[in-house]
Amino acid sequence: MDKRKKRIWLRVGLGVMLAPGLYVLSFGPACWLCSAGKLPLTPVGYLYWPLVDRAWNYGFGTQVLSDYAEFWNPRGSVIGDLLEAVARS
Repeated sequence: MDKRKKRIWLRVGLGVMLAPGLYVLSFGPACWLCSAGKLPLTPVGYLYWPLVDRAWNYGFGTQVLSDYAEFWNPRGSVIGDLLEAVARS
């Protein structure tokens, strides 16, 4: 394999490894933007549904996810609002 192909595969591999972490880390800022009224709840709820569903229904990281959302959102957790928005639609 030449150097160019190796660099491409290195970038692809790095992107695949970083994407899940960036998805989880972007949850807090998304909660903050929803609570500030900058993002609508329903699309954000659908985007983060796998993360929130896993936490609430299977008990995997519930407290950590809630604390992270509250860190970004001083008025309180917006996770319940996200769940309600998805359930209504």
